[in-house]
Amino acid sequence: MLENARFQSFPQPVVMQITADVAGLPVVKPGTEQTSGLGAAILAATGLGWYADLPSAVKGMTRSGESFAPQTDTGRLYDEIYRRVYLHMYSRLHPLYQAVQQITGYPAFRKG
Repeated sequence: MLENARFQSFPQPVVMQITADVAGLPVVKPGTEQTSGLGAAILAATGLGWYADLPSAVKGMTRSGESFAPQTDTGRLYDEIYRRVYLHMYSRLHPLYQAVQQITGYPAFRKG
């Protein structure tokens, strides 16, 4: 079972909080914005034998940044909006999506 969610990039704090509320999990920012470079360094350090394995390298070379705890009441609100509104939205908008596609040719649907 998931204990938290971690982002590779740095979205705005409001996006982090909404994600925590919707998922019902703490969301944690990484301690660096350079996550791709850090991942490469972790692989290199492991390959060079500086760490016994990847989990050890990750533990030794990473740190967590700001954490966003889920707000239960807000999460329930998002869930209700999803169930009562968004689940029904696509079927009602589908004919309009088809009209836009017929007028513009976009998106071009592929068969098979």
